[in-house]
Amino acid sequence: MKEYAIAFPGQGSQYIGMGKDLYTHNKVARETFDEACDILGYDLCKLCFEGDINELLKNDIVQPAILTTSVASYRVLMQEAQQKPVYLLGDSLGEISALVCSGAIDFKDAVKISHKREKLMGSAVIENGYMIAIMGLGLSIIEDICHNISGKNHIVEVSNVNSDEQIVISGNNKAVDKAVEQLKKLGGRVMRINTTNPFHCSLMNPVKQELLEELLQYTYYPFQYPVIANLNALPYKDKNDIPHYLSQQLVKTVRWKESIEYISDQNIRYIIEMKPQTVIRNLLMTNNLNVDVYSYDDNSDRAYIEKIITSIGNCISNNTKENRNDLIKLCISSIASTKNSNWIQEDYQKNVVETYNKLICIQRNLSCDNCGANYEEMDMSLKLLLRALKAKKISADKQYLLIKELLYKTGLFDLFEAYINEGMIGQYE
Repeated sequence: MKEYAIAFPGQGSQYIGMGKDLYTHNKVARETFDEACDILGYDLCKLCFEGDINELLKNDIVQPAILTTSVASYRVLMQEAQQKPVYLLGDSLGEISALVCSGAIDFKDAVKISHKREKLMGSAVIENGYMIAIMGLGLSIIEDICHNISGKNHIVEVSNVNSDEQIVISGNNKAVDKAVEQLKKLGGRVMRINTTNPFHCSLMNPVKQELLEELLQYTYYPFQYPVIANLNALPYKDKNDIPHYLSQQLVKTVRWKESIEYISDQNIRYIIEMKPQTVIRNLLMTNNLNVDVYSYDDNSDRAYIEKIITSIGNCISNNTKENRNDLIKLCISSIASTKNSNWIQEDYQKNVVETYNKLICIQRNLSCDNCGANYEEMDMSLKLLLRALKAKKISADKQYLLIKELLYKTGLFDLFEAYINEGMIGQYE
């Protein structure tokens, strides 16, 4: 059985059509959406499934819509799961979704909280500002620039540390503009975040107390699963911390990268991202934390997710003759179909052509003997494939994804999991 965590996305992951497939095919999803519609007093389903994106983005709709879609997808997934998650975590708004699915907040209360939270976060009392994602620069450099620019009425702060590759800043328009100018000169790449106000910075202080007062009106319950808080990147210790943590989250940095590091430190290798979108998975595609992330909103990830949430038993049960021989065939076809970027003839001949021919020999021997490949032959085939991919100048990231897909297709992931989880990609000369 595989231990895994579930992650819930935040604002910015919305799209028209989100959750429609769940609503169409699953009773529990229909009940979740219909309950949200009753609480909010408007047709959330229509807005999510076929509405106008500008309507969905209004500041009393999008957060309840994302919350409802996430909770619905979690409930559907848990109907299929034989293995339950070890941790839950969520990015900003996603933390509320995680608290619902942990049993700490009633769904009906969470819909009301997210509705109120969004109205406050989009409030006119917040000074004009925006959020920018920065890529290509380290955290300390970005923090120093923000610190040097910020003053009493001139605020720009780090609002989200999403990954090694992406850090988000928030603040007044002029302060953020100035920071962006300096960061670009240092080689930073920037991308504007589609939000209505500068979230997760001190400019949200005018509404923090009002959100706390709202949160104190609700009843909270013991956690069925530990939830990692954005505030400190550690699991909640007590249900009574929820109002304080969620109100402080408005004005403090979302420590997302540290949250993923915590998961990794607990030896949790898998994270499943709930609907909508694939934002969390994409953020962590290049992580070096020995954690694989799969999105429930990507059909190509569904087979991987099924392997994680169901009882696999002994990996030999998937080790049929057909699966073993398919592995050899896929290694051969992968070499043949992968684009070459190596124009050094001698190297290409030795490490691609000769390697390919060795795999053909392995396959022919199996056909002659009418038997399935043994472990040594499968292991050798994978090593030969990696040697050829490296010779063709295929990046380590692409090698990793290709090997992972190949092992899942053949049902042999458990047998050769070390190729994915022990840094073997890129070793072979």
